Amino acid sequence: MERVKIEDPEIDIALTSFKKVKVVGEVKWGKITMEDVKAVERKLEAFDAERLLIVQDKRDLRSKILKIIEPADLLR
Repeated sequence: MERVKIEDPEIDIALTSFKKVKVVGEVKWGKITMEDVKAVERKLEAFDAERLLIVQDKRDLRSKILKIIEPADLLR
């Protein structure tokens, strides 16, 4: 996969394969609320790709369209 920059909307992570967006994501650090999760859902819902939200602590956070992960998940 290749990293690309998407500026509208501005997103933290965008990976492509064969010129097709495969993964988009946002990184949010600190205290994250469900309202923050909903804002990221709205931002990424237009992309036909895997949608990631990377947070410091994913406890109590849920989403139907985002895969919510924390640093420990990346090490597994």
